[in-house]
Amino acid sequence: LLMFSETDAAVPFKDILETTGMEDKELRVTLQSLACAKLRVLTKKPKGREIEDDDVFVFNKDFTARQLRVKINSIQMKETPEENQSTTERVFQDRQYQID
Repeated sequence: LLMFSETDAAVPFKDILETTGMEDKELRVTLQSLACAKLRVLTKKPKGREIEDDDVFVFNKDFTARQLRVKINSIQMKETPEENQSTTERVFQDRQYQID
């Protein structure tokens, strides 16, 4: 969000990726939370739910909130089948030690 305080111009996804140094997948989830959720701090062009490489983001000057503090919920990432399998295996291994 600090990037948008310095400029009124639109910031492309690739510039945000380079400046923040975040992982691609993590940045997409974060931007989706800021631009596509109930509280839209950022506006995304073109509009849509998915974040693409050529998307551009602008600070939403019309954003207002009644509360002094605003909580922005993170959008849940979908697990791939490989991640799901590895999670299941780790849980099984952890349980195995407790049984022994």
